[in-house]
Amino acid sequence: KLCVVIPFRDGCHGRNQGVGRFKNLETLVNYLPDFLLRSKRHNFDILIVEQTRRGLFNKGALFNVGVNISESRGCDYVVLHDVDQIPTNPRNTYAYRRLPTHMCTYSTQYDYLNQHGSYVGGVLMVTMEDYKEMNGYSNLYHGWGLEDNDQWYRLKRTFGDYQRLPQLIGHYRDLPHTRVEGLDLTDSYNESQKVLDRLIESNGTEYLATDGYAQLDEHARIVEMKVSDLIHRDRCEQGSCPPNLSSNLVQVLVDILKDGMVQPSCETGTESQE
Repeated sequence: KLCVVIPFRDGCHGRNQGVGRFKNLETLVNYLPDFLLRSKRHNFDILIVEQTRRGLFNKGALFNVGVNISESRGCDYVVLHDVDQIPTNPRNTYAYRRLPTHMCTYSTQYDYLNQHGSYVGGVLMVTMEDYKEMNGYSNLYHGWGLEDNDQWYRLKRTFGDYQRLPQLIGHYRDLPHTRVEGLDLTDSYNESQKVLDRLIESNGTEYLATDGYAQLDEHARIVEMKVSDLIHRDRCEQGSCPPNLSSNLVQVLVDILKDGMVQPSCETGTESQE
């Protein structure tokens, strides 16, 4: 069973990278079910893990929440999916792969430039077993940037390598939203850089064991969760709806904690929240 995990929050105020994300989310959630069905994925859930309007956006912790729920729903593997990336090649079937696989290898966000180096962001497939072995995502990246760089180090140190979809198959279309310059000059980004530097300077996997999926309870609290049918049989073409179709939309609202405490509203902040 596949679970697609989408971390999400629409922007809290004007100067952030998250403005317009509701439209991105609507587009992706309307598109993915039919795309997956055409790819003969008949047993899948889509999880929208939304952060409340408290604190800086924390994509890594939201991924950890989504994977934790995916495990409870019997998923064998997860696709960690940014809200603004749409798969375009039908040969990208989201089928199970034993090794961690970077799926978004080409994107219009980068004018279809090949994504090399320490980049595994956009869309990443991992089995439940491997996600737990590398201790998931870090919970310590509050605000925009660097959590995917951290994830690259986790993959490399835990497994030695990972797979990448061929460029022709890993094509994604970037959904438009407000992009803000200077996010790498913020205080939160500087703090995130220190977190990444500590990881780079450490050795082996011992450091990874101190921050990640296993520590999720210290960094996130589920506020609300609801489950609904995702694909209704009237959406299938006449006679083509598989009898074993099982698909749900799981919507989760999450408070991200810092130092074990609920954070103030992001609407009162002056720095980029996304």
